[in-house]
Amino acid sequence: MAEQLTDEQISEFKEAFTLFDKDGDGQIPLSID
Repeated sequence: MAEQLTDEQISEFKEAFTLFDKDGDGQIPLSID
């Protein structure tokens, strides 16, 4: 069975994702211009 992420881990992933999701559309661009 797969290991579950804790709420703290999920929060950390979301925080890291926002560093790359510059326009807040939920996507990370392939090129960084």
